[in-house]
Amino acid sequence: MVALILFFSTTVFFPIAILVLLVPFIFIRETIVHKSNIVFYKKEVYAYIAMFFIAIVVVYLNIFYGAIISNVQENSILGNIPYIILLPVAFIIGKFLNLKDLRLIQYLILIEIIVGCFEYYHGVPTFFMNKTPISELADTDILYQKRVFGFSANSSNLAAKVVYLAIITMMQIKLNKKINKELMLFLIFILLGLIVTFNRTAIISIIISAFILFGMSLRRLFFISIPIFGGVIYKWESIYEQLTRGKGTVDLSGRDQIFSYFYNFWSENLLFGNFGTKLWWNTSGSIWHAHNSYLELLASNGLLITLFFFIAFLVLFGRGLLIVLPILFFSLSQYGFLWGLSFYDIIFSAIIYNYIKLNFKGD
Repeated sequence: MVALILFFSTTVFFPIAILVLLVPFIFIRETIVHKSNIVFYKKEVYAYIAMFFIAIVVVYLNIFYGAIISNVQENSILGNIPYIILLPVAFIIGKFLNLKDLRLIQYLILIEIIVGCFEYYHGVPTFFMNKTPISELADTDILYQKRVFGFSANSSNLAAKVVYLAIITMMQIKLNKKINKELMLFLIFILLGLIVTFNRTAIISIIISAFILFGMSLRRLFFISIPIFGGVIYKWESIYEQLTRGKGTVDLSGRDQIFSYFYNFWSENLLFGNFGTKLWWNTSGSIWHAHNSYLELLASNGLLITLFFFIAFLVLFGRGLLIVLPILFFSLSQYGFLWGLSFYDIIFSAIIYNYIKLNFKGD
């Protein structure tokens, strides 16, 4: 049930607010069903106390000074709450997700990728009710123009879930030190997911992280690189066309303007940013987040709050950050975590907690 609630919160069928149901569900599961004691280590206690203290400071600043730019998401209740207070809540929930929960999440994402493949085959971005004005996919060989949504509100959300599927799968490979049939199945669907969403940031993040995580020697890397490099040279025109979306030049999808807006806002409000209210860019009838988790945190909360928050964050998760490299890279050009109470932050926390528990269990 926990995994289902988490996954449903990312779909067009349910509001994200259903995540609040996780608190009683997890409490009942841990105390009554599993009869477990809820235990926090001293380091965790210090980190969470620091995070909640930081959040209280932000709430105080938000109440007494008010946001410079108020919440523009009219239908978002959580948009009126300084979202940094929800991050430790998400991380605590993630602490109580186990490997069975993560495995079920893998299969749910796999099902969504299958739906995405059917959408791709039928030439539509989604089979479901959606706010997108696009009703059918472009008749073109450019994969970017043929991205699908699965059960999600847009292709970026589905791509983010593919990245998390990749992280969980990489963690299992690293812990098991082998690739069994089930993991091979997940790897195949990760590849399919990357094709039907064609998110360049996701593709690059997963490839770079795989090389780092599985640490190939220079000799092996050299021999593997020869056929790959040869294939790239042979198909360069086609690959270049896909990466540039058929435009012949690198297309940043407006990120240069988006990054500039958020960076300029932060530089003008250096210490406290938007006083905790999540900053959005409302322009020409469209609402944009920063497309960078770190820049969003800085612009919304300022340098001081972000600095102290990341100190607590590193105390809590520093030992396991290597395993979530794909999402750390992905979040440089997408909003992959640090949303608040969200699927992404809960799964981020759950992956690190489970990895630390199993990889450092002798420590």
